[in-house]
Amino acid sequence: MTDRCDVVVVGGRCAGAYLAARIAEAGVNTVVLDRSRFPSDRLSTHILQLNGAAALAHLGLTDELVATGAPPLTGMDVEIDGVDISSDFRCLPGDGPGAFCVRCRHLDVILLRRAASAGAATRTEAQVIGLERRNGRVVGVRWRARDGAERRTIARLVVGADGERSFVARAVGATAYHVEPGERFVVWTYVAPDQARRPRIQFVRDGAEIFVSAPVDGGKQMVLTNPPLRWLPAARRDPAGFLAERCAGSAAMAWASGPVTRCGKAQVVGRCDNIFRTATGAGWALVGDAGRSKDPCTGQGMSDAFRQGEALASAIVDGLRGGDLDARLARWWRWRDRDEARWAAFMAYQGRGGAATELERALLERLAEPRRRSDLSDVFAHRRTPLRAMPPGLVARAWRSAAQNHSVGLATRQLLSLGVLEARWRWRLSSPWPAAPGPQVVRAC
Repeated sequence: MTDRCDVVVVGGRCAGAYLAARIAEAGVNTVVLDRSRFPSDRLSTHILQLNGAAALAHLGLTDELVATGAPPLTGMDVEIDGVDISSDFRCLPGDGPGAFCVRCRHLDVILLRRAASAGAATRTEAQVIGLERRNGRVVGVRWRARDGAERRTIARLVVGADGERSFVARAVGATAYHVEPGERFVVWTYVAPDQARRPRIQFVRDGAEIFVSAPVDGGKQMVLTNPPLRWLPAARRDPAGFLAERCAGSAAMAWASGPVTRCGKAQVVGRCDNIFRTATGAGWALVGDAGRSKDPCTGQGMSDAFRQGEALASAIVDGLRGGDLDARLARWWRWRDRDEARWAAFMAYQGRGGAATELERALLERLAEPRRRSDLSDVFAHRRTPLRAMPPGLVARAWRSAAQNHSVGLATRQLLSLGVLEARWRWRLSSPWPAAPGPQVVRAC
């Protein structure tokens, strides 16, 4: 049996369902295929930053998010080595009531249902087993339905939204570039807290360890730790015990140690590398983790998937109507990398395995000033770039403080290290030739 459509989206979770909703409501004949049975969970921190929640508000989904029992999150309680940079979110008109933390068993169903209501044909328990090609161009997919029957869907474009281990990326030979090995792993669980849940994201960096907590749907609290890789073997032996021990050892997370000791199953995700992949080719594109996966410590994955999906939807609609789809997609790829360039160094720095440096602590103390406190949450929400939140004058004052309290040489080395990191990511991702990775390539997918 053969179906025909404009776009087939492989993967029906946050990246794929969001994209499908946006293009289907613009009149694009869209089919979504996902091998999973819904509702179901997957590995994710579930955090929707303010910009991600705003994207869903624009789709009219805020009430459905609230109906899951997940409270709107009004701010971030941030403590890094004793420096408090807590702040409230600055919501814009149309943003909705705040950020959210909703488990995938609910969020993915909400998004897939929204895609279907926009006109997309959604098929779950549909395993994609191959790509259809004609004259070197991808023109569709072969897939196996839940009844075991093999089918074909012919399309003008195939979009891989099927995660970091994307089948589509492997099938088209998408190249990985700018690969940076992650220095941390994740252990998390859900607990029923003894006290009233605060509607805020808690982010604690205590030495080399990172802790994150937020209220989720169903009256639960998500608690996770994001420690350096050297502790991974111990975490895999006893995930729940490891998580309880790490939380109990942090004064800032001590409130969670009681509930965590009584938690059920804890889950472990090993090293998460930072990877860019070739984003488009003849008849195909990659969105979300399929094309750009990253360390989860800053909780950017889902919100970035929506941000990419919004821009990709515009490129697809314009390309299908204007007849120059490949050129539109190539421009979208350049946009993706240049957009990532503004935040990549900051996010990579947050995910490193070590503790805060002397210069970083001095920077944090200045960001803790009342008039600057919301700047950091704006960075996490992609409302303000790190360079705008930490302009040269602020960095210079931090350098002077670090030099006075420690040494000029140490402060200067740390400043140069930050500058090189920022410049390296800017140069890599702002280059005018992403469609020919060449010397950028680190390894193949």
